[in-house]
Amino acid sequence: HYVEKLPEEHCDPAAFEGRPRISFRSPSEGVAKSSPLTIAVDIDAPSPVTKVTFYAGDKKLAERTETPWEATYAFGNDVRGDIVLRVRAETEAGKSAEVRRTIRVNPDTTLPRVEILNPKNRQTIPPSAFPYTIQVKASDPSGIASVEAFYILQGDSRKITIGRTTDPLPGRPDRFSLTWEPAPAPGTYELRARATDRTGNFVDTSPVTIVIP
Repeated sequence: HYVEKLPEEHCDPAAFEGRPRISFRSPSEGVAKSSPLTIAVDIDAPSPVTKVTFYAGDKKLAERTETPWEATYAFGNDVRGDIVLRVRAETEAGKSAEVRRTIRVNPDTTLPRVEILNPKNRQTIPPSAFPYTIQVKASDPSGIASVEAFYILQGDSRKITIGRTTDPLPGRPDRFSLTWEPAPAPGTYELRARATDRTGNFVDTSPVTIVIP
């Protein structure tokens, strides 16, 4: 049979009142390259905090009943990849809360591979060709986080950023494109691309010389 009205969902604000508020103080970055790692949090609660428990994934690291709310996470070279750090706080009033932060442990130290596919070295690009599409090939075992393109006028040390992208072309995870606009003044320029991987390693291409007539 049919009911005339579906049950309404209710959110009881009282269930959230008095819960501790937890904020990470450390680690501040998402990459952990050395062990041990200090995990530290600040806790604000209307009722005294009775217990704070620290986890790395499903592994319990420590339990604290008084400040400072800190623990250490020691990991070996065999631990690699993304680890979820969890901190759970409980109060005297029976309220609890948990926060999480994902870090990448023992990231690779391999530099990305990157090259400019278009334009070619010593290519002349007329002003009428702008906006101009720069095509870059970049790859890395941990994945590419971003690709940036920039140029300098020969004889000038100032770096001019063209653009930055975090999105590869559809179906081509190692291909990136950036739009160069407006056209720079006539002259000879050195164009470079920089690829940064997901663990913070980055590398620049060799310069590609282009001429704007």
